[in-house]
Amino acid sequence: MTLILLLDLDDTLLSNRIQTFQPAYLKALGRHLSRYIAPEKMIPELLASTQKMLSNNRPDQTLEEVFDSSFYPALGITKQDIHLEIECFYSEIFPSLRV
Repeated sequence: MTLILLLDLDDTLLSNRIQTFQPAYLKALGRHLSRYIAPEKMIPELLASTQKMLSNNRPDQTLEEVFDSSFYPALGITKQDIHLEIECFYSEIFPSLRV
């Protein structure tokens, strides 16, 4: 079976009110990861790392590589430290964030 992942980075395929969705998403993710990282530290780094990822023009780096190289070091943790918790968030909590 082939797995296909489609991303709608510019909101052209799905109608999603980002003004409503983003605060709910950040609050839920911050709460879920709070035993590892204080939300007031994690959320600004998440947004800054996302911006670095989106503005990157280097074809030799994936979006994930750019994000990871900014986000995790800024928080003083490794991806492996919270990978399972992030997976849990996206499988269990993220689907409930419907606006």
